[in-house]
Amino acid sequence: MSVRDFRLKTTLSLLNEKYKEIPQSEQLDAIFVLNKFTIYNFRNGEGKAMKLKEKPLKGFVGGPTVEKTIYFFMEFLLLALQFFLEKQIH
Repeated sequence: MSVRDFRLKTTLSLLNEKYKEIPQSEQLDAIFVLNKFTIYNFRNGEGKAMKLKEKPLKGFVGGPTVEKTIYFFMEFLLLALQFFLEKQIH
């Protein structure tokens, strides 16, 4: 396991542990660390959450992004804006 993978795994474990008691509405949505990794908060895995092997992703999940961090950040902003606008219409 590389140092980067170890740091990411440790960060994910710490985030999931620390955020257990914090209400979902007050939790971070995502974390972007340039040229390192991207972390998304899938909370309890309900709604339009992504799935891995038919199981919804839950809590903080992430992976290395290296040079594509800005791309993932822009994509996240687009999805977040779309979600926000849908909530405003309904």
